[in-house]
Amino acid sequence: MIPPLKKFLLLLRIILCLFAFGGLTFSQTDSVAKHSIYVNGAGPGGYWSLNYAHNFQLGNALYLSPSVGFSTLHLRDFTRTFNPDIIFPVGVHFTYGNKHRAEFGVGETFSSVVRYDAGSLGAKRFLELHTYFVFGYRYQPPLGGILLRAFYSPILEFNQRYRHWGGISIGYSF
Repeated sequence: MIPPLKKFLLLLRIILCLFAFGGLTFSQTDSVAKHSIYVNGAGPGGYWSLNYAHNFQLGNALYLSPSVGFSTLHLRDFTRTFNPDIIFPVGVHFTYGNKHRAEFGVGETFSSVVRYDAGSLGAKRFLELHTYFVFGYRYQPPLGGILLRAFYSPILEFNQRYRHWGGISIGYSF
């Protein structure tokens, strides 16, 4: 029997994969900046991440922004061998407003990390999945230009430990 929280997280992961890899199409005018590239300081990708989002205008001031990012944490493992931890945050964010927007989102962070394994007495790579949420402020003019974000991003780790986290972003939309 699967506990309700695990069922919810499994359903959330399936929905995120459909958004990230499915053929999403929404109508939008040419006057809306469709692409955003930004760097997060902290946030779902760890201490930093480089991210891309595709922006869809759903209504007069409502936007949907599926996003994907990339980050690394440790470049060397505990044996000092080059063996980087790799992190991919994938999410779906909704924003409401014109230049000044409220932002709400949910996502999944896929982490490939190297840890000590007592069974093999050496380094072993593990895949970890963490669910994150985003509540914040975004400055992004509809026609494009500089993008600024400040957000609270609590993380539910794979071992069901809850962490308070947040971040800031700077980037460009076009």
